[in-house]
Amino acid sequence: MRKPASFYFFKTKPIILKNRYERWRGVADLLGFTTRERLRVEWMVFYYTVAEENVTLSAQHFSISRKTFHKWFKRFK
Repeated sequence: MRKPASFYFFKTKPIILKNRYERWRGVADLLGFTTRERLRVEWMVFYYTVAEENVTLSAQHFSISRKTFHKWFKRFK
């Protein structure tokens, strides 16, 4: 009697990915971003999570102008 093909292979473990924002922070760590660069990543994380994509709220929270935020947002994308 032959065994099924699935018997001969190791069972695969599920791949558990971190959420998008944790991956952004991880990339910043791997690339060796400076403190200022990491702060800009945090601007984007705040924008997407707490501020719910509200530029004015994000800019006020970090005490920057909306123009500055838009400039870095464009570079981030």
